[in-house]
Amino acid sequence: MKEFSDILGAYSHAKKNLDRLWQEELPSLAGVEGVSASMELERRRLITLQAFFFLLIAQFEAELNRLAAVLIDRMKRQADWRDRRVWNDLEHQPERIRNIPVMRKLALLTDKRGVVYRRIKELYDIRNRIAHGTLLTEEIDVAEVADELQRFAAGLNEAS
Repeated sequence: MKEFSDILGAYSHAKKNLDRLWQEELPSLAGVEGVSASMELERRRLITLQAFFFLLIAQFEAELNRLAAVLIDRMKRQADWRDRRVWNDLEHQPERIRNIPVMRKLALLTDKRGVVYRRIKELYDIRNRIAHGTLLTEEIDVAEVADELQRFAAGLNEAS
């Protein structure tokens, strides 16, 4: 997935430059609304990590949409109606695929009791916390998450 590489490249570039830029800002941040400069820098760093994490999850979700559509189309062409019947109810038009909840699409593509499903659920729960306004206090290793999601997407692609 080219987008993952582009996002990771942008993240690497930002990571190299942010520390330098923020260190230059450190003196001007001292005393901002009673917050120490180091606390403000840490807050900004976490926001940056979460923004890149969010972009990765969005790209992974787009890949899930594509993979689910491929699977649904293939399963709707089964010869035996008993194999087709459930899949016929799942529409494959892009606007309808987007309306299927992410974890349901994932359950179409992998075992809900498996490691991959559980890990993606953990990451998606973090995504939801960020999306609904929670600034996380824990570290996110963006490069590690990108690697994980790429591996998962490749595995799901083989399964579909």
